[in-house]
Amino acid sequence: MPSPGSHGPRTGEGAAAWSKSAVRAILVNPRYAGHAATGSGGKGAALCTPVLPTDVFERVWARFEARRARSERDAAATAAREYVLRGMVRCARCYRLMQGTWNNAEPYYRCRFPAEYAMANQIEHPRNVYLREQSVLGALTSWLRSVASPQWRVPPLRTADGRARLDAFRAMELRMVYDDSTRLLRVKATAGPDGTVLRGTLAL
Repeated sequence: MPSPGSHGPRTGEGAAAWSKSAVRAILVNPRYAGHAATGSGGKGAALCTPVLPTDVFERVWARFEARRARSERDAAATAAREYVLRGMVRCARCYRLMQGTWNNAEPYYRCRFPAEYAMANQIEHPRNVYLREQSVLGALTSWLRSVASPQWRVPPLRTADGRARLDAFRAMELRMVYDDSTRLLRVKATAGPDGTVLRGTLAL
């Protein structure tokens, strides 16, 4: 088959031939298989002599459909994940917010810092700093209940579901800084009707 650069107004101008995007456009376009783009699977009435074998087109179409369905499932699963401490934990090395990530079927928080950025900013920082959510929740809820006065009505954080705990932590304006070198978590929270500030350091 002639290359796309051998036809059209750019003929002879050294146009690039068969880029990945051009090949992909042909493989997923039913017209190149001799069909109009109507109905399921993009097949319809034959239009002309195909330049792409029908069986090749159908295999490519099935693969792209499977990939699209997998992407939609992954997106739905990601949306359903709850990060109870989302937006509340900073890295002690660079003071940036740690981002939620899913590892080994459970939530973690990660600070990813490329080596060149660390060198440019003269910061000793591993490429990735990880904090397991479950290693925080037990110590954090125990500390909150131990320092809060009874009249503050701290919610039952141990038994609450992810969304309820997230709402409770946000109501307390919870803020944390995690030092991976010492595995210490500095915590600040606001509680009570008078906005009493609570501070503590937890060993994880």
